Amino acid sequence: MSLRTYPVRINEKTVNVKAKKDEVKAFWRMVSPLADIRRHTVEWSGVIGETERRAGYFVPLSEPATLADEAGFEAEKEAFINALPDPITRDDFRAIERQVTDIYNRHVPTVDKRKTKDEQAAENRKVAALRETREAEQSARQQKLNEQRQELYRQYPHLKAGNSGDYAIAAKNIRTELARAFPGHTFSVRSSTFSMGDSIRVAWTDGPTYDEVTAIASKYQRGNFDGMTDMYEEHRDDPWTKAFGGSKYVQTTRNLSDGAFDTAKKELEARTSDPGALKDPDIRAHAHSKSYYTPPEKTGGNGKAKGEKYESAEILVNEEKGGIEVYFDDKPSEGILDILRENKFRYHRKRKFWYAKQAPQTWAAAQDLAQRYQVEIRQ
Repeated sequence: MSLRTYPVRINEKTVNVKAKKDEVKAFWRMVSPLADIRRHTVEWSGVIGETERRAGYFVPLSEPATLADEAGFEAEKEAFINALPDPITRDDFRAIERQVTDIYNRHVPTVDKRKTKDEQAAENRKVAALRETREAEQSARQQKLNEQRQELYRQYPHLKAGNSGDYAIAAKNIRTELARAFPGHTFSVRSSTFSMGDSIRVAWTDGPTYDEVTAIASKYQRGNFDGMTDMYEEHRDDPWTKAFGGSKYVQTTRNLSDGAFDTAKKELEARTSDPGALKDPDIRAHAHSKSYYTPPEKTGGNGKAKGEKYESAEILVNEEKGGIEVYFDDKPSEGILDILRENKFRYHRKRKFWYAKQAPQTWAAAQDLAQRYQVEIRQ
């Protein structure tokens, strides 16, 4: 196969290369570092005499490098180009490549970031000190967080323990808190999972206001979405979710019945001289700002509260039906349930309490069970 001769321009001089087309392209790549040398830099790093490393980088076009010996480089490059044979053949490629590499390595801008052994040792000590400081701070934060958790466990023995990822426990604790804060009112608390997260939804009709319920439920949200950074940021030092569980998102939704809406409308009509000017959004906003929750009277059958109140349990006497009623804040353990059944207590599914006929042994059993329950929830 006959070889063609191709003209190749290097700086201001045109040289002829007799080779295949692909080989001519390889020749241009071989000599191009001399033309682009100001766009390159070589960085030395590591420890002198031990772990020296050489790496080449491209310099941004807006920041061309400056050669240490501009005149010397230009003189060597011109002498190299003038000495090139004409035509250049494949047999000349290896010698030309060695010449280009030699000129390039002697003149390419170099950044020396190497350190001596003493400098590296000093830097290692500095890094170790920073690491120790960081670990000490992290240990102190963790200790403080553990102390806060233990204090929360003492203050809220009726809540179940969990960590920030226990969304199911968080949902259960939300139910418990809402039942204690608004006894007798029905709330829907549902937890679910999705890709890379979980959520809890709390919904109810009428009853307490949105702010009252949200103040309870929002404690279990373990972070917030930051629209500025487009990222979810977790509250890593929040003792509440670390103690009682948490969810990525906690949403609260309050629905209003027609009766609540009508009540709000009547209140606004009584305050204005022109009832016809009232608009639906105004009425709805007023309805949402009101609380429709009425606490039930938890009393015995004679209409008077009679019994014993514990931290997380209550015993009431129903004089009208001649019974004893035992209320627990949460479902007791199987051991307590077995004792309840052994003492002929039955469960009232609608009103959520245990009851039995009045008798000295039944009253004593109820007291013992309430005390056992207090011990269990503190553990």
